[in-house]
Amino acid sequence: MRQLYIACTCSVADYGVPIWWAGQKGLLDKYQKLQNQALRKILGTFRSSPIRAMEVEASLPPPAIRLDKLCRSYILRTIDFNNQHAIKKRLPRTFFLNQGNFDIDTSRFLDWSTPAPQNNALIIDREHRADPDYRSTSSNTRKHPSQLIRLLSMVAFRPWPHLVHSLCAALDLDDLIDITISDLSKAGQAITHKNQIH
Repeated sequence: MRQLYIACTCSVADYGVPIWWAGQKGLLDKYQKLQNQALRKILGTFRSSPIRAMEVEASLPPPAIRLDKLCRSYILRTIDFNNQHAIKKRLPRTFFLNQGNFDIDTSRFLDWSTPAPQNNALIIDREHRADPDYRSTSSNTRKHPSQLIRLLSMVAFRPWPHLVHSLCAALDLDDLIDITISDLSKAGQAITHKNQIH
């Protein structure tokens, strides 16, 4: 029953998620109700059973996590697209390894490496914008210029140059990995390992 839900229901319901998913509460509630109903059928539980416990028991992530994962997977796939691909051309020039052709007007929009504000916390003062008439007075929150750029911000967990520098510094595996066979017993080695961790 679980495989049927994943193969048939989730694949149809999740179609096109990278295009439209932006954390909409109303849509998330509908997805959660669908999953709750499926969990009860899969596990044969009562209606009053706790949802999180059923999700753990059935090994199904909550819908918000599933939809975010689909969006992140899509963005990571765009890196492997051919350079002539239409989506690859819409990646920003500042994206990792200068893969795109799109220039973002940072005076109006958020850059891909800036996460979207969760609670409209990034408000721009009209006097300090390059074009004060660009948006109406009721909506002066900066957003990403497109859904693709907003999705890129989901994988921008920290600035890329720092990540590249740390990866290059970590390439010496001898410093990272200690491959030795201990002469201690299994129990003695376990105690040594616990002491190293704490």
